[in-house]
Amino acid sequence: MHKSNKVADWHDIKGDKRNIWQKLAFRSYGTLTPANFVSLGGGVLALYGLFLILNTEIISGLLLLTLGRVADLLDGLIAEYTKTKSPLGELVDAVSDKLVIASAVIVFAAIELVPWPIVLLIAFQNIFNGLAVVIGRLRKIRIHPSKYGKYSTALAWVTLIFYPFGDWIKNNENSLTGMILIIIALVSFAFWIVVGLMASLRYAAAIKVKK
Repeated sequence: MHKSNKVADWHDIKGDKRNIWQKLAFRSYGTLTPANFVSLGGGVLALYGLFLILNTEIISGLLLLTLGRVADLLDGLIAEYTKTKSPLGELVDAVSDKLVIASAVIVFAAIELVPWPIVLLIAFQNIFNGLAVVIGRLRKIRIHPSKYGKYSTALAWVTLIFYPFGDWIKNNENSLTGMILIIIALVSFAFWIVVGLMASLRYAAAIKVKK
């Protein structure tokens, strides 16, 4: 989870004490960091995967989409390891996440790869959380990605990827294997409902006006 403090990790470290990644980040105003490259690269992979899915290349598209979302899980770890967490990096991660999941919802709804109630609920939750972040910024309240938010996002992706993958395998390869993957997707969605609700409630609580 890419969660930063109010200032970048390298902000209070003297120049000669910064590691190589911190020096690069400092000189580039926080833009050139390993985590940012992973966030953006993962986003590009995922978007290209969605493009392939939209053009009926389902399996290739799902594999690229999966690789892109794995990158999303790694960017926070990389930022932590290289000591290059920053508000900009957190923003890059969040924007990339929202762009990809919004695109996925549109694509999956357009070609009916996933049942529409699942797509609709995931879309609604992401819209709600996005509005909470915007309202928080207007009220000058910083809202960081929470662990429940990350867990709910991961569960949403398991649902969105495993369901069409299982459906394709059921219809083209092995019905039993396909059904198992679909069941995993549905169980993941059930957990998403609970965890996603907890994440949204925390977002809502965070934007309350402080007295």
